[in-house]
Amino acid sequence: MAQRQPRDARPLGAAVPAFILPARFEDFEGLRETTLAAITDKLTNATLRTLGQVVYDLVLECGHLWPKPKGGAYFQQCQAVLGDLRHLEGWFAHLDSQRTEAALAPEEEKVSVACGGFRLALKAVGDDLQRALGPRVIGNSATATDSIRVPLPDIEEIAAILSPQPWAESANFARQWIIFRGLRGEGEGTGALLHQLRSRANAEGAFGAYHVLALELLSMLRERGGDAPLRRLGVTDLAAHLLKAPGIPKDVAEHYAEHLL
Repeated sequence: MAQRQPRDARPLGAAVPAFILPARFEDFEGLRETTLAAITDKLTNATLRTLGQVVYDLVLECGHLWPKPKGGAYFQQCQAVLGDLRHLEGWFAHLDSQRTEAALAPEEEKVSVACGGFRLALKAVGDDLQRALGPRVIGNSATATDSIRVPLPDIEEIAAILSPQPWAESANFARQWIIFRGLRGEGEGTGALLHQLRSRANAEGAFGAYHVLALELLSMLRERGGDAPLRRLGVTDLAAHLLKAPGIPKDVAEHYAEHLL
C-alpha cells in the first residue's frame, strides 16, 4: 500500500475554482464549484474533483438500470438546471448582501454591486425557464406512496415559485401544491395552513402569492363540501377579507367572488 503523503509535502498555496468553458460543462460534473471553493487544500480539492467525475461517469454507464423519469429525461434535466439556477441566484444574493453584512474592500464592493444585478438577471432566466416547464416543477413524479420522494416546496418556496407567474398559471400551480401536500400528509392541517396564509397575506399587503394560495384552498374546500368545511374551520369571512387586498386585478377578484362570496 502506498504511503500517505506527508502534510508538509503537499502542493503549496490554496486551490482555486475551475475556469469552465460552457462547451466543456460535462467535464466539471460532480461537486459544485461553490462547495469546492471552501476546500482550499489542493490535494483534497483535486481528489474530490476526480471522485465527482468518476461518480458521474459511472452513473452514466449505469443509466439503463435506473428508473425512467415519468416526465422523461429531457424535462428531468431541465428541472435540474432550474434547481442549479436557483442555487446560483441565492449565491448572487449572498454576495450582493456582503456590502452591508461584511467589511469589503472597495474593489470587492464593486463586484458585490455587480452581483446584485446578476442576481436579478439570473432570476429572470430562472423565471422564464420555470414558466416554460409549467406544472412539472412541482412534485412531478412524486406520489403519496413513494418511499423516496423529492421534497415538496415549503410555503415560502412555493410563494417564490408563484410570484412571477400570471394569475391563471399561479392558481393552477397553487392547486397542485395543495393536492400534493395533502396526498403526502405533509405540514400542518388545513385550518392551520389557512391561518398561516392569512397572516402572511396580511404581512405582504398587496395581492400576491399567499392570497392566491389561500383563495385556491378556500375554493377547493367549497367545491368539495360547500360552506360546511368553511364554517367548521371558522374561515367563512376569509375570502371577503382577502379580496379587499390592494392591487388585486378586477378579473381575479370577480372570479373568486363568484366562487366564494
